Amino acid sequence: MYCEVSRKDLLNALSVAYKAISAKSPLPILTHFLIEADETGLKISATDSELGIETSVIASTTEKGIFTTPAKTFFDIVNLLSDDIIKLKFDERNNDFTIITDSSSCSLMTLNAEDFPEIPRFNEGHDFVIKQKDFKTAIKSVLFAVAGPDETRAVLTGVCITLSNGKAEFGATDARRLAIVSVPVEYESKEDKQYIIPRRTLDEISKFLQSTSEEPVYVGVKKSLMFFRVGNIFITSKLIDGNYPNFRQFINDKPKYSIALSKSELSSAVKLVSVVAQDRNYFRRIKIDVSEDRLKLESNTQDLGSASRVIECKIKPDEDFSVAFNGQFILDSLTNIDGDEISFEVSSPEAQGVVRSKENPGHICIIMPMKL
Repeated sequence: MYCEVSRKDLLNALSVAYKAISAKSPLPILTHFLIEADETGLKISATDSELGIETSVIASTTEKGIFTTPAKTFFDIVNLLSDDIIKLKFDERNNDFTIITDSSSCSLMTLNAEDFPEIPRFNEGHDFVIKQKDFKTAIKSVLFAVAGPDETRAVLTGVCITLSNGKAEFGATDARRLAIVSVPVEYESKEDKQYIIPRRTLDEISKFLQSTSEEPVYVGVKKSLMFFRVGNIFITSKLIDGNYPNFRQFINDKPKYSIALSKSELSSAVKLVSVVAQDRNYFRRIKIDVSEDRLKLESNTQDLGSASRVIECKIKPDEDFSVAFNGQFILDSLTNIDGDEISFEVSSPEAQGVVRSKENPGHICIIMPMKL
């Protein structure tokens, strides 16, 4: 195999595929790129068996070929070169891969390309289409609420996507907080469908999406796999098997109190009182007193001190009451919710708190209460 390729274009392609490389893989082949050269250029693939990424780069190819090479080493070499054009040569007789420029030459050993796991490709159209900007917004809006990797319930380590009536509803929860957002999609099926996508898949896809782009992302599903096409990038991911909790039951469409607030004002108040919210038994607990014309946020740690801030607002509760929440959960919700105008919904000291976007009422964050 022999080809010449732009260093800049090659480095960009390697950067994309490298996101599917796992440094902790016990299989050496999974730490390699699969490189295939033909008359159209170079195709670069990588997988960790859960996530697969394939992309391509234009190259001038005079000899076709296919081989694997250590991903990190190849990436590092290309990153350190300064030449505009790089020559790539693979000798099948001794399995030697050489990276050549006018002033340098680096040789890498390879593994048998036949041992590289097949990355499934979906060639049957697509199940739905979503705009890049909407997909990126949805991922950002819910990813913070996904449970950590040590969670014993696998379904909570992913994001639940429900397709229905031209919309995709993204939902994520770690059982202490919940984030939900709906975005428009092209979805022609009359049947509602639900999938659970691993957090890492969406996190990596988000890096390829443009926040203002109207360009489409094509999504297909086959058995336990989901396929994404973003431009010339193809991504394959295993889905998480199981039934996601019915988080709709936690949404109170008729809360007792709905308080209009500025997101920035509430965020500033929470940050202030969180400074001393370091009680070991109730870490980051913030108490909120609800009265007729104000919310009072306060925290108190015996060995450290106390802090409070009052936010004026218009609310007429039947009686004054207090509720407590984890301050970090409130901040996470405020950071990821749309717009600056929000409503903060509460019903009782025992009920969850709801942060709802005024700009997009379908964007909701729910926080479970703490003990007073």
